Amino acid sequence: MIYNWIETATGKNISQSSVPITKVKDGFHVVETADNIGLWNESTLQFEPYPENKRIAKSSFYKKIGIALFGKVVAASKTDVEIEVLVEYIKGLDTIDLNDGELLYGLNLLVTKGVWTQAEMDKVLL
Repeated sequence: MIYNWIETATGKNISQSSVPITKVKDGFHVVETADNIGLWNESTLQFEPYPENKRIAKSSFYKKIGIALFGKVVAASKTDVEIEVLVEYIKGLDTIDLNDGELLYGLNLLVTKGVWTQAEMDKVLL
């Protein structure tokens, strides 16, 4: 997607198009034309960087956790339904997206319930 910034006498406007504006009407001029510079945020009216891709193989995720931390999760899942659901959720994924809201909710739940420390969770998410 190509974003075109156009400044008029009344202020800046933005358009989205698959091709850049090549001929601009009198009274307008192109301030900036770029593609792949980020995501447009409607509330701030600014481009923001694309989120970092944090998708990893499930085996890599288990290695990041390690046997000791994973053991804590499995043990807790035997007596806590929410943690059991988290384990089943992870089992059902093909790959792990460390930006996934549901996964982050579950990992934060582990911290809240005292299964993991905040530092342990942060290490897994790095």
